[in-house]
Amino acid sequence: MSPLRKNVVISTLAVLSVMCCVAFIEANHSQVSASAITKTGSINQNQPRWALVIGNQSYTRNPLRTSTNDARDMAEALGELGFEVLAKENLSTKADMEAVVQEFEKKLKTGGVGLFYYAGHGIQVNGNNYLVPVNADIRTLNDLNGEALDIRTVYHAMQNDSGDLKLIILDACRNNLLPPISSDGGSSISIQGLAPPGTLAPNESIIAYATDPNTGAPEDTLGDHSRYTRALLKYIRQPGLRIEDFFKLVKSYVSENTDGYQRPWTTSSVSVRNRDVYFREPAYITAAIGNADDELIAAVNKETVMSWSIDQKKPKSISLKLGLNTLVLYVYNARTFSDIFRLNPEGWSYNICFNTKDNLQTCFAGMENRPKTGGPHHGKMFAVATASIMVDEKSGKISFTDINREVWKQ
Repeated sequence: MSPLRKNVVISTLAVLSVMCCVAFIEANHSQVSASAITKTGSINQNQPRWALVIGNQSYTRNPLRTSTNDARDMAEALGELGFEVLAKENLSTKADMEAVVQEFEKKLKTGGVGLFYYAGHGIQVNGNNYLVPVNADIRTLNDLNGEALDIRTVYHAMQNDSGDLKLIILDACRNNLLPPISSDGGSSISIQGLAPPGTLAPNESIIAYATDPNTGAPEDTLGDHSRYTRALLKYIRQPGLRIEDFFKLVKSYVSENTDGYQRPWTTSSVSVRNRDVYFREPAYITAAIGNADDELIAAVNKETVMSWSIDQKKPKSISLKLGLNTLVLYVYNARTFSDIFRLNPEGWSYNICFNTKDNLQTCFAGMENRPKTGGPHHGKMFAVATASIMVDEKSGKISFTDINREVWKQ
């Protein structure tokens, strides 16, 4: 065989080997898109975020069990997510509630995202919703306006023309209702759940209820939180989760854990501008391969996220989940046909670096000049390095741990 023809055959077989390697990887690790992540649609770090959190529990008539703990843990989570939180517990009177809403309104006038969270008793009359202070003495309809806070007060405080997102979360649809309220004629009025907001909601807002309108929800008699707030806390720190998807997960979780009895409900007036926002920006690292011979494949959580044959030296963003992520680097030495032509076996090498958003860099590199013909590193794919990538559940900080750059020697 002529040298030219021999070289052509070698090159062709090497290319086929790489193609087989890529096919093997795709069969064992599902591909994910790792396009660059933009922040233009997020509640970003430079945008002010304001939250008013109220937990009313110690009612003189029919106290609740978890409302203050619900509010405390929601306030803590929102603070971790960059909100400036105004947190209040067991507000006694309507005047007390109006005062904190007015304070909240002043902050919102400076611009930014606004979030109102309330855990406590809430009632509706004639389609209007009211939030009840702990010392309210509501016996008749005439008492209602003087003793309870009309939710429209909150809507008005949050209404502005800035176009910024407003979130109103009401964990106030308890089954253990306040004692019956009498109508002006003396007859008892049965009040169940909260009413939908209709056209009264602020522009660019999402209003979330613990359960369907006009429906009560059972209070959890065992846990430290209501079922609804437990679900909020379960998902609110998850990075890169669109807020609308966040509420869908909350609904599914609560519904599944109550056999469909309690089904959280939301109504939205958000435009395209605020459709792709999230509480926590996506967790990601950027990676760039310096070089690889013959092939380098990076897999995160068993999913192939980049390879030398496809990405070359182009930097790429790789999404991470909250908590533990596993990184495995594979090399493929494609020179499987060297011995046929009695050529010296060719070695392999690679180098790749990962960077966090805090500009912390972690690099991996390795090489082997002449792997043994027919051995574990000749004509095969094999792992060369591993690491754990941790995304802190509270701060979102990313760190590399348990780094092993010599897996291929083991």
